[in-house]
Amino acid sequence: MYTMEKLQEEISNLMDSFSGEAGVSARLLPDDETLQFNGDRVFPMASVFKIPILVEFLCQCAEGELDLTGRLDLEASSFTPGSGVLRFMDPGLQPTWKDLAMLMIIISDNTATDLILDRVGAPQVQRRLEALGLTKTRLNANCATVIGVSAGLDREEIERIGPEGLLRWLKEEQPSMHPDRLIDNEIDVSTPADMTLLLSALEEGRALSGEMRDQALQILKSQRLNARMPARLPMGTEVAHKTGTIGSVVNDAGIVYIPGSERKAVLTVFTAGAEDNKEAEDFIASVTAEIFQHLHSAEAAG
Repeated sequence: MYTMEKLQEEISNLMDSFSGEAGVSARLLPDDETLQFNGDRVFPMASVFKIPILVEFLCQCAEGELDLTGRLDLEASSFTPGSGVLRFMDPGLQPTWKDLAMLMIIISDNTATDLILDRVGAPQVQRRLEALGLTKTRLNANCATVIGVSAGLDREEIERIGPEGLLRWLKEEQPSMHPDRLIDNEIDVSTPADMTLLLSALEEGRALSGEMRDQALQILKSQRLNARMPARLPMGTEVAHKTGTIGSVVNDAGIVYIPGSERKAVLTVFTAGAEDNKEAEDFIASVTAEIFQHLHSAEAAG
């Protein structure tokens, strides 16, 4: 049987053999066991920052500030560089807010993200996070700013040229990404422990409740980018999660549900500086698999 001491040892061995820097924070339910390896270290969130945006978005829907079924016109000036599909669509598309939330999470669409964040407001997201007890998280910029700063521009220049200008500049210059600039400027950063705290609040109905909590978890469970946390788990294992990548930053954060059991792991793994991103993905998958094995063994033992 896996003991917590054995699990700690296995994760420690994985940390020692990893070529980059990593932080791991896990809360194992219902026993409320915890694991922390560099849990308070600050990392760029990359697209994991879309989890707190989703929480704030659905909170505002629950409060009547937003209508999930409302539609908006997609304009060329709204397109944001990076991941997603909306920037390849013709202007005039009219997605619902729920469509945008789904695209933001399951394929990490940056245009959808920036449209939602512009509507709900980064200061509102930050206040929500602070109210939930997240003390080291700073959510203060959209995807365009994160990409532009990582590529070497300052915030004023990014604002001046706008999304269309940024798209052109990135295409012409093909700059390298340096996400350490995000830490230097405290732009969209967090810790593994903070993100696990947020996901715990979501799972336990403190961040959202009722239908909106269920909506958030269902969207996260619909994730299509599954080369990290779910990669080495048994087929059919539910994982409600969100990945994040910029340069050598490779992250994943979510909730792993043990099939046929009430046991689950709220888990965040942030990494930076690995020799290649595939190594970081394998590291995240291995950490998740070790935690899954521990919980599965605990369930089998009764």
